[in-house]
Amino acid sequence: MAETEKKRSRFFNQKDKEFARSVNILSYLQACGEPFEEISVGMYQHTEHDSIMYSLKKNLFKRFSDSNTKAMTSCIDVAMYMYNYSFSEAVHDILQKAKHIPEEGIQLTLSSKPKVFDYNRDVQEVEHPQRAFRYLTEERGLNKNLVNYCIKEGVIAGDKRGNVVFKWMNMNEYKSNKLVGASLRGTRIIPLEKRLKPKNKYFRKILEGSKNDGGFYFDLGIPEKLVIGEAPIDVLSYVSRKMNSGETEELKNTRFASMEGLKDVTFLKQFAAVNHIQDKVGRNKTPSALFVVDNDQPAQDFIFKMEEMGENFNFGDKKLGDYFTYEMVPSIEMENGELMKDQNDLLLYTLRQNKEIVRDVNVNQQQPHQQTGGR
Repeated sequence: MAETEKKRSRFFNQKDKEFARSVNILSYLQACGEPFEEISVGMYQHTEHDSIMYSLKKNLFKRFSDSNTKAMTSCIDVAMYMYNYSFSEAVHDILQKAKHIPEEGIQLTLSSKPKVFDYNRDVQEVEHPQRAFRYLTEERGLNKNLVNYCIKEGVIAGDKRGNVVFKWMNMNEYKSNKLVGASLRGTRIIPLEKRLKPKNKYFRKILEGSKNDGGFYFDLGIPEKLVIGEAPIDVLSYVSRKMNSGETEELKNTRFASMEGLKDVTFLKQFAAVNHIQDKVGRNKTPSALFVVDNDQPAQDFIFKMEEMGENFNFGDKKLGDYFTYEMVPSIEMENGELMKDQNDLLLYTLRQNKEIVRDVNVNQQQPHQQTGGR
């Protein structure tokens, strides 16, 4: 019976459709439970997915991490995009939610500006992050020694909800213990029907008040090189793969950093920070930068952007781009038929391949040798 009522409710007249289109996008998303904060006058950012932005002046929604999606000004389009609704399902949901949206549109409970970063307010850290350690080493295949090192250095922790906590330290200091932000990564797979986007299997969140141009990083020695990726697990996977293959020499005196997306401002801040540290210790050595990015269109667009920047700006007596190198994940088809996308895919793939090699060697060694010749 409920299903019959649901189907009947989806025959909408033109007036209903026009009203649904005109509903304030931010108010609708708030009614759906999406958290936003105002980061500048009239500009709002999703607090758990920082690539989702909303402009109050234009009633415009845009997800910047999805280059295939245009900006949207219709609430119906946003509902279809965010929740994979059909047109009629979107209209139905908007009309239902609109009953609870105040006449003034934006709810008064919305933060007028970002909260001040307060780690202890937002994170209940555990002394022994066993669940975080298991997730990183068993599910993500990260090198155990590397994870232990990061925990000991205080840049990785765990909270009481079982999340991994990636701490963002002040990047301008070597061995800094000043927190400027943090991001959380869930360790349990979210049921498909509860995901913001089907591909986002795990909870992710950047803590409120975290420095916009900050990000997770760790140093191996006094950094004179910078290796930078999109997410903490990307750079940790890159280092793990190098450690596993014995290529530890090239990891020395390097800063490994995350942009928490594809944020060129974070890269530029990190590059300047490594240069500043070099000046501070009297080495006066210009750092090099290696980008380890995903095998997808946004990453390719980002590399093109960096190449343009490198050509148009100088650093010292050279072009900035002379200090840049790039390493994209190879387009390898994995066992499940999908193309390899990121550094963690590559790490797990190499681990599986190495197990196969070891298994083949063991099988060959166990086979009885045939005797040849005789007396």
